[in-house]
Amino acid sequence: MTRVKMIVLIGLAALGAVYAGTRPEEMTREEQSKLIVRVAIQAINEGDWQTLSEVYSPRFVQHRPGNLKPATWKEFELGCRIARQAMPTVHLEIEDIIAEGNKVAVRCKTTVTYIEESFSGRTTRKKIEFAEMDLFRIEGGRIVEEWSEADMEDWKTKLRKLKYVTKWK
Repeated sequence: MTRVKMIVLIGLAALGAVYAGTRPEEMTREEQSKLIVRVAIQAINEGDWQTLSEVYSPRFVQHRPGNLKPATWKEFELGCRIARQAMPTVHLEIEDIIAEGNKVAVRCKTTVTYIEESFSGRTTRKKIEFAEMDLFRIEGGRIVEEWSEADMEDWKTKLRKLKYVTKWK
């Protein structure tokens, strides 16, 4: 058994008890697939690049509206790292998760918390949020493909309002 599969199985065993109350071998394919996606999203939230590289396949591709070609694993990972660097308080929260066969559909809320300072010196903690729908395809215990849908214009508009932000959380 490869090192990656062993790590994923150990992770499934540990998290399986938390999320499903069962051992991985007792979990359905759909429960295992949902768990893999939960682990991936948690790894993104924590900036845990090692876990992320173990849950995503090197053959991973991401389809996003407006992209002429799918993003590769390396491009996706770099994008996650850049987003974490630019917005260290970014947090994804799963609001709905549904699985069928080897596909997992997720509705996420992404939140960025920041501190805004006014000219009077008053500090205000604020948040911006946006929703995203993702469809993941799981193969061999790893994420191999993702289709993402989000209102990127809304997200960009909200981010543009942050031009006066002086520091994060």
